[in-house]
Amino acid sequence: MAERRWLRLRPARKEDADALYALARQTGGGLTTLPADRAVLERRVSWSLTSFAKQPGEAGEDYYLFVAEDPATGAVVGTTGIFARVGLSRPFYSYRLLHLTQVSNNPEKVVHTRLLQLVNDYAGATELGTLFLHPDWRGGRFGALLSKGRFVFMKAESWRFSDKVMAEIRGWLDENGDSPFWEAIGRHFFDMPFLEADRLSGMGNSQFIADLMPKFPIYTNLLPEAA
Repeated sequence: MAERRWLRLRPARKEDADALYALARQTGGGLTTLPADRAVLERRVSWSLTSFAKQPGEAGEDYYLFVAEDPATGAVVGTTGIFARVGLSRPFYSYRLLHLTQVSNNPEKVVHTRLLQLVNDYAGATELGTLFLHPDWRGGRFGALLSKGRFVFMKAESWRFSDKVMAEIRGWLDENGDSPFWEAIGRHFFDMPFLEADRLSGMGNSQFIADLMPKFPIYTNLLPEAA
């Protein structure tokens, strides 16, 4: 009979920075909220500790970082986090999918088109992020512990969070670490590979997005199929 394994989910501590950095280096890129930058991760842990120490009435643009710990060894094998309110001190960008119907009488033709519009719709919302589990611990519903454990905390400490909750889904990368969507749009405006742009964004620098991203809608039928 296989030995049963357990994980403990707890708030991150300062001494977890090295373990978090080791996990971040295994993500392969594209996980914006877990950058492989030790200094950034140390600041995230400090930010989290400050957030946990707040009292009712003090909630704001806070961040809560948890780690999954093996009780048998004390090893940190996963992490997950919550951004209490995004887009308050700096913009939070996303694309809204719009639908456009155009009609021609001569010749008779109806065309349905989808467009992507850059927006700040989620200002003030709570974002779920920073979820990563060491490959050796995947399976056994440990990933569900990291994901759903956040909701237990949010229910118990609801005053810390917004009524609107959202999450960004990690996009698909090819075997070269490139994002087809980025290659079709972002590279033309930023002149940098996706992983570099992702690294800058993960470090808290989103101003370059505001400065360089196209403001007009993007017609999805002009994008390649892979994007």
